[in-house]
Amino acid sequence: MPTVCLRAVDYARWVEEKPADVAPDDAPAWCLKNLSPSTGDGTLSLYLIPADQADRVAPVVAAAIVAGGNELEHAEYLLFDATVLDNVGLTAAPVMGQTPVADVNRLHAEVPISARSAAALAGAMYGRAVPTLELKPNVKKHLLAALREGRLDVSRITSGKVKKELGIGA
Repeated sequence: MPTVCLRAVDYARWVEEKPADVAPDDAPAWCLKNLSPSTGDGTLSLYLIPADQADRVAPVVAAAIVAGGNELEHAEYLLFDATVLDNVGLTAAPVMGQTPVADVNRLHAEVPISARSAAALAGAMYGRAVPTLELKPNVKKHLLAALREGRLDVSRITSGKVKKELGIGA
């Protein structure tokens, strides 16, 4: 089954027009920040979503990622075909995620990445991935739906601000 990858990013870095002096198979350097591991383990965190469910599932995944942050805010992410990973020699390994939504955590994967492979991935994705901005009211709507359905583990939300905005106390 075709799969798409979701990676949380800084939306503005991926919607700017590519400078004319950047080759077609390359990306502006400003994108690399979003493809660097956030921890020292050398892996890139992303989510693998069945392509036929991406329209419905991606906003929920993005909301779950936001719920793990310090504030309830817009969700910014890229969707790209998982074959892009193979095309640049990368492999995603399923690893349970750490969001407050268990069904989202099962979609989590990690990709061992180096500076060179991050640059190759950026070049393969830029202009082809779909940058998406999920506005804060929609993020909140998805989290409240997960709460009502018993899918939101409130104990995994560490921010009092996020809890307060969701009406679940601090």
